[in-house]
Amino acid sequence: MPNITRFRTTWGIPPGDNFATWRQLFPELKAKGYTGVEIDYRAVKTEDLPELRKLLDESGLQFIAQIMSSWPGYEGPRPPGLTPKDHLDFYRKQLERAKILKPVKVNAQSGSDIWTPDQSVEFYQGTFKIDEELGFAGKVTHETHRNRSLYHPYVAKYVLDRVPNLRITADISHWAVVGERLLDVSEEDIAVLESVIPHVHHIHARIGTTQSSQCPDPSNPIYNDEREFFEKLWVKIVQNAVKTRGDDFQVTFTPEYGPYPYHPHFGPRIYTEVADTEGVRLEKLFHAALDEVYLALCLLASYTGLAAAAGCQVELLNINQAVVGTGCVQMNYYANIYDSITRAGYTVNANNNCGLSFSGSQRIPDGYSLRRVGYC
Repeated sequence: MPNITRFRTTWGIPPGDNFATWRQLFPELKAKGYTGVEIDYRAVKTEDLPELRKLLDESGLQFIAQIMSSWPGYEGPRPPGLTPKDHLDFYRKQLERAKILKPVKVNAQSGSDIWTPDQSVEFYQGTFKIDEELGFAGKVTHETHRNRSLYHPYVAKYVLDRVPNLRITADISHWAVVGERLLDVSEEDIAVLESVIPHVHHIHARIGTTQSSQCPDPSNPIYNDEREFFEKLWVKIVQNAVKTRGDDFQVTFTPEYGPYPYHPHFGPRIYTEVADTEGVRLEKLFHAALDEVYLALCLLASYTGLAAAAGCQVELLNINQAVVGTGCVQMNYYANIYDSITRAGYTVNANNNCGLSFSGSQRIPDGYSLRRVGYC
């Protein structure tokens, strides 16, 4: 069955000599409930990567590799004239190193914001051949990040429309800064986000503002609007993944809170503490989102059975929409049932030609049950 897996970035925490710092850190992260770590390992020498893999195995942590498609870290002056082919060559080299570490996923900060959208399309189309050759087909997700090709929601939509099988890491905090707005007000912005959701295969779950890609303390009520926007989006992403990707899909997220200049000096809490507390809180939120989907499936399945017993028809046309068929049933849900289905992102179309309805005592009819994460 699908599961929620929480990863922790090592951003701002160097490995130390002979990985001394990470040797201490990794067991601590495992004890805090993290499934794995997401690491930008460009500072680790290639000959030392097997030792890092051994350390991950000893700690029982899964690994998400973070790579770049251009000069390391996108730091310092940008080398002039870099083309999509140049980026693809560097991208290949980074994946060749990643093979040593056997990651469950690869998060790529890729492309360039100085390219035309069509150059970005050319680059992303070229990544698939490399992924396939190196054994990473379906494992690479490309991050929505400033300075990269997917820096802006409308540029990203242009690319995704032309590269429909591209998988992305959703770090929407960058888009809030670039657009200087939360993307839940304008109808056009909402539509763009909805079109992106099916492409998301990894979440960087960081709450930002219109002026900063990281708020110092999401629990502060001053950030209520931002928190509501990001949480609603992430829940939609999680529920879409559950509905469309099969029983064994792993929903991965990283509460990617980093050091200065992302985190302000003299903040109320250090960034690692924010990452840990947000990770635990969001894991509970995402599990609740899974529960909503499974409860809705239970209710819809049970309603289908009751309808058939009454000589009426109810059919699920697809996983996202429940439609009452010909000669249909009166969809006279009492509030809890209807709310459960709609919170899970399902749409119910109905008319009132038949007389079957739920009573208050039939939230889940006999023969059906609900587990926290599982099927009825």
